[in-house]
Amino acid sequence: MPKSMLPKEVDRELKKLGRDGDKVRGTLEREFAHYLDEHREERDRRDLGAVAAVLLSNVARPLTQRAGRRLVEELFNPQGGTFQEALTRIRTRGAGTAAEPPSTRAIPEAAAARSATPKRGGTGR
Repeated sequence: MPKSMLPKEVDRELKKLGRDGDKVRGTLEREFAHYLDEHREERDRRDLGAVAAVLLSNVARPLTQRAGRRLVEELFNPQGGTFQEALTRIRTRGAGTAAEPPSTRAIPEAAAARSATPKRGGTGR
């Protein structure tokens, strides 16, 4: 007999044994039931892990889908402005002040603010 067999192959082989096949079938069924009883805890732990993974994925899926949609919207938003403008909005939001709309704020303002600060070094440039 082969080392492993499918159920139809087992039935075929047991039929070849005649009356002894019925005895062998009974022995196989008892040994299989005993095997299942011995390994019940192992199966339950494995099944519990699978259930936990399925539950976690069901909870995480809507969250990741929402985050993905938001990322894509921000990525392809034509009104998003430059990185520097977004960084400025985030900083002003963190400071508790309302951010100006991107159209009123321009890069020349930043250049004017830099030129208004006194330079160090005493060379008078």
